[in-house]
Amino acid sequence: MSKTIAFEELVADPDSVFSVLAQGHEPVVLTHKGQPKAMLTPLNDEEEMQRLTAEELREEIQQAKADIAAGKGIAWEGVKRRLADKLAEEAA
Repeated sequence: MSKTIAFEELVADPDSVFSVLAQGHEPVVLTHKGQPKAMLTPLNDEEEMQRLTAEELREEIQQAKADIAAGKGIAWEGVKRRLADKLAEEAA
């Protein structure tokens, strides 16, 4: 079963999210306003990293583009803006 983490937790403490990934073999589902928006999958060894062939990556990119076109997810500009806002808030 995958662990669910709010986007805000990722922004506030990214190390804890990567720590969760490093501890297990299950993906981490990122949510925003209670809705699943992305999934981070741990790469546990060199063999698993090599398994991700160019064709698999192309398929994943196509699916991601389809999800974005369907309104699922957050545009990169929105992510950058939120991270910048969070950093500015922390600096204040």
